[in-house]
Amino acid sequence: MTRKKVLIVDDSKTTIEILKVYLMGNDFDFRVSTSGPGAIEVLRTWPADLVISDIKMPGMDGITLCAQLKVLYRSRVIIMSSSLSDETRKKALRAGADGILSKPLEPAKLAYMATSLLS
Repeated sequence: MTRKKVLIVDDSKTTIEILKVYLMGNDFDFRVSTSGPGAIEVLRTWPADLVISDIKMPGMDGITLCAQLKVLYRSRVIIMSSSLSDETRKKALRAGADGILSKPLEPAKLAYMATSLLS
């Protein structure tokens, strides 16, 4: 069985490490990026099956990244944020997000959503 590729995008290295711990045991291969443009660069040579991205990042936000990924790649996208208003949720869905999660993340919910999107 081929390991699924997951790209984690967040400007917080602490959050990236926490997400990797939450998803351990699911047989994923991880790459990380601390920015939207960096994520696009990673995907040019490493096509991820799933991208998990924060919304609030300097430069390119997660919603803009999601919209670009839906045009450029076939990756599934989970958007996460500590401040999810109804309007933000609508914007994420319009951008093509396959899942939306509020921070602080619940480990079981994240693992369930990730494995469901990849099955």
